Amino acid sequence: MDIARAEHGVVAAWLVKVVLLVAVGGILVYEAGALFVNHVTLASTADDIVHELSVDAAASGQQATASALMPAATLLARDAEARLVALEVDPHGVLRIRLRRPAQTIVVRNVDALRKWGRAAATAEASTR
Repeated sequence: MDIARAEHGVVAAWLVKVVLLVAVGGILVYEAGALFVNHVTLASTADDIVHELSVDAAASGQQATASALMPAATLLARDAEARLVALEVDPHGVLRIRLRRPAQTIVVRNVDALRKWGRAAATAEASTR
């Protein structure tokens, strides 16, 4: 009877270890996926926003300025749950924006040492002419 009890404890211990390993592995895969998706989608969002702003600026027929485009850019960035970090228009009419957005993660956003890995930044540019 003691042997059966000892085997039962070993099986239960291994079962707990396997469940914990699968849970930790799942969290790691989720975190990595969330970080990757955040970086890729933010780059796409920056391209979409700069394209929309450049089309609007070109359609207006006037020289585009950063101060004129800032309200629309801020609104578009906010709609994408991102923060507009920079917007500039150079003398050649090239519009550049920089966005930043934190990833929706479980662990990375709650650990100070890892938090910088959870913030994606993207830069995009387009001509306003």
